[in-house]
Amino acid sequence: MAGLNGNEGAVISRDRWGTAHIDQLSDERWYIAQTNDDHWTGVCVDRCISANANMQKVGQKEMSLERLKFDVLFQEPNYNELTLYQSMMVPSQHIFSSVLTAYPVVPPRGPVE
Repeated sequence: MAGLNGNEGAVISRDRWGTAHIDQLSDERWYIAQTNDDHWTGVCVDRCISANANMQKVGQKEMSLERLKFDVLFQEPNYNELTLYQSMMVPSQHIFSSVLTAYPVVPPRGPVE
């Protein structure tokens, strides 16, 4: 979930009984990388490790939608033969960008629409 103001983002994980875990943005936590893992177990495997490493490599000050798309999302193993599409949403900027993927082809680098 995302809001319109700073630190209004959260990843809410559910199980059949309700909320299993909530991760929230904060002044200290500028991003949440969610892959197909039960992230609250403390186990961070290859895609989780890669997403976090690439986010840190780019850094908060240099992060943009273009950098997120090409320097994080379209980097293996986050981008692989099972990837069908990727979406980026920024409610405060009225941005909703989805890309259908055709692995191993990466769309041309350019501004994110």
